[in-house]
Amino acid sequence: MSDRPRITARLARDGATCPLCRTDLVDEVLPSEACAGCGVRYHQDCARELGGCATAGCPRQGEPLAADAAAERDRRRASIAADHDRRLRRFRAQRDDDRRARRIDDLGLTFQLAALAAAALALWLLWRAARGEVEHGALAMGGLLLAAVLYGVGSMLSRR
Repeated sequence: MSDRPRITARLARDGATCPLCRTDLVDEVLPSEACAGCGVRYHQDCARELGGCATAGCPRQGEPLAADAAAERDRRRASIAADHDRRLRRFRAQRDDDRRARRIDDLGLTFQLAALAAAALALWLLWRAARGEVEHGALAMGGLLLAAVLYGVGSMLSRR
């Protein structure tokens, strides 16, 4: 047994960032995989590019490269990182658009439910007017008009 200290690999911050390209690990956008030796997660493209693990002390760590090969590897890595960043930005923009559309749909549904409540109130007022309380007739017509406006606004907001 040697006297050298043993180096062990550690997982990075819940695997949230690829250690090679430094972009987020979002499997919906870019599939990721874990190193079989130490468990550090990489994008599949980055793992393929590495040909081994970049974590110090990992038994699957790649061999050091010559200067020319290292420069070419760095250029490829920068290209991969830029591609990953573009894809993540596009994914986040789409997700934000979807959330915004859902909020608008929810608002439209709220207006339609308010229209239903206004229509129910108008029907109750019409029933009171039919029983002889004439002053409720005008209120019932106003309630029906309000219900129609609320329903129209809710329908416009719910359309895509």
